[in-house]
Amino acid sequence: MIGNPDDLISQDSPFLHSSKPLLAYISTQHEFSLDEEGKERHHGNWHGLHIVNLETGSETQSVREESITLPAGTKQGWICEIVSFGDSGLFVKAALSKNETSVEYFVAELDAAQNVKPIAALPAVFM
Repeated sequence: MIGNPDDLISQDSPFLHSSKPLLAYISTQHEFSLDEEGKERHHGNWHGLHIVNLETGSETQSVREESITLPAGTKQGWICEIVSFGDSGLFVKAALSKNETSVEYFVAELDAAQNVKPIAALPAVFM
């Protein structure tokens, strides 16, 4: 575990830079609730993407819902997976939604200014 995340935040999908002491990972906020039948249900929502310098142990970047810049016309979006480190940021699998009913998945670049730039739409087989 890196840092001191809250009890209901997990750290998932670790990804190491190939030539620098950097570790990127996704964090998820977990919630538990009871449905109308009294059964416990689990929900997880994207909490952030984090990059940590392994030499110093310090977080060098944190991307959250309130700091990420989504493409024009996108109502909501989140980072699902880290694909690779790039020269100007990260390549990620991003979920983007223009409305409340459908989500599309893309390979996207996440630059240092936290802009999500879709590169290619992913067919359903990659979801």
